[in-house]
Amino acid sequence: MVQRPVGRSSRLRVYWRWHMPRVLEQLGFGFDEADPDWSPKVLAADTLKALTLLPAQAAALACDWRGLPVGQVRELRGHKNLTA
Repeated sequence: MVQRPVGRSSRLRVYWRWHMPRVLEQLGFGFDEADPDWSPKVLAADTLKALTLLPAQAAALACDWRGLPVGQVRELRGHKNLTA
């Protein structure tokens, strides 16, 4: 049996999970299907456009990333952040 935490942190977790999204939606920060920024197709196209390395190239560089110049490490981290 899983024991759930009791106390203030538990109540805050419930608040943030269930109540805060509804508050934000009422304030006008909700999901708008007409907005292209929320479109999965636009997001996928923008992500693919931002990737400058092929998967095989990124894998080859990642094997020995500690020996790479800082600029290439940043590029690899950028790819990781976009695809994670």
